Amino acid sequence: MIRGLHFVAIVLVVLAFIVLARSSSPVAAAADSTTTQPASPLAYEDSAFGVFAAFASPEFGYFKRRTGFTDDDYLAWASVHMRDLGAHWTRSNLQLVWDIIEPKTGGGYHWNNPLQTDLIVNAIYRPGNEVNWLGVFHEGSGPNRTVFEMDKPMLRNPLDHPREYKAFVRAVVERYGGSGTGDTAPGPQVKYWQAGNEAPMWRDSGRTVADYVRFVRMIRQAAREADPSAKIVLIAPTDGFRVDPLLAETIAELAPNHEFDAIDVHHWGSVGNWRMTAVPEYRRLLDSKGLKDVQIWSCEHGTWQGAPSEEPAAQTEQEQARSLVKRYVYNLNNGLDKLFWNNLMEWERFSGREGSIFNSMGLVTDGQGPGENPARFCTPRVAYWTYKMLAGRIDTHVSKPLGKMNGVYREGEVYAYSYLRRDTGKRLHIIWSEIGPETVTLLVDSKSVRVTDLIADPQGETKTKDVRATDDRVTLELRADPLLVEET
Repeated sequence: MIRGLHFVAIVLVVLAFIVLARSSSPVAAAADSTTTQPASPLAYEDSAFGVFAAFASPEFGYFKRRTGFTDDDYLAWASVHMRDLGAHWTRSNLQLVWDIIEPKTGGGYHWNNPLQTDLIVNAIYRPGNEVNWLGVFHEGSGPNRTVFEMDKPMLRNPLDHPREYKAFVRAVVERYGGSGTGDTAPGPQVKYWQAGNEAPMWRDSGRTVADYVRFVRMIRQAAREADPSAKIVLIAPTDGFRVDPLLAETIAELAPNHEFDAIDVHHWGSVGNWRMTAVPEYRRLLDSKGLKDVQIWSCEHGTWQGAPSEEPAAQTEQEQARSLVKRYVYNLNNGLDKLFWNNLMEWERFSGREGSIFNSMGLVTDGQGPGENPARFCTPRVAYWTYKMLAGRIDTHVSKPLGKMNGVYREGEVYAYSYLRRDTGKRLHIIWSEIGPETVTLLVDSKSVRVTDLIADPQGETKTKDVRATDDRVTLELRADPLLVEET
């Protein structure tokens, strides 16, 4: 049983972190947190479970004001929750903005800047976190001003300053790549670097596919000079339903020399759009180019809870949690390698918009969005408990995927996937119905199974029952909630 008392324990651990942090200066606390190397350079590299922007402290001002947290407090809070969730990856697209780190080319690097680059990267690699960071090199501005730049100064276009930009990339990778040369501290072991955030921003800035290929090659060359094991992730389209032309053309151009290691596809929307239909298409495209080892990630992915004004439909916490199960289980079984949920804590007024869905996606709620309960401030949503159960059962280091359950899976009606536990050798299954109540019979290798509703109540308590097998079969009734069936 998973209960809300567990969340209280998390709060107590966070408070312990805060007491320790406040017993010394912020600078000393940050240095102390990274004096010990992680157990291995890329522990949990193959993990499929991540949370986007979990450590991006400057982005969560409302939450910090309400809690009275300092930046160190917030980072300790995020660390404890990432451990509790079993999340082993994170990403942020604002820590590596060239103009912020190097305001004047040749004028020196400002690692302690308003984006908190040093503080955040070191916090991610706090001993015990077992979290890897995907570093994103911001694409800067192109010839045209994008909608996101209307109220901000234009940034330098890296393509106009190739020599200076490559020097910047080398400095970043040397500082955070764990090479031992120019490192911020022994902790960070960043190996994956993304060339730009999102494809629409690149297109809107007036730059072409050829320009983007140049950008990737600049980053790859400089990163590999600093760390020969550095890996490159391509810029992300924001549509998981169809193949993006910019990404497809870039893949074709870079494939002959195998110049990248992963692609990223961002995907959000209503609870019902959980299928990333473009992923199998990307997989076929990559395989056809001889890139079978290139992975497909979704590093910003989620759905909302509440009633944001920019969307026509309100969605409950339970619906959000059900969609989370489907997004992870279906897509990871259909070609996706990693999925990072939007977010741990949610934003306030994302891009200045009160009604954005991104104000209502967090696994922990700030209680302020339309349709949300203000009394729920800083409490886990139902999706928090669901994420934790899934990561603890089906992440790659826990279980091996076995694919669809023959005789049970019916496309568009009943979805059923099996896994093999690596520790016990026992099978587990995740099943749900898309057509209302449905009775299914499973062939099992045990005398009984434990059936758990993957959708907990708001306090984190789950419904679990044991069902005995008859002639190696169990019969279950499916309703709205996906079920976890574990052979015992």
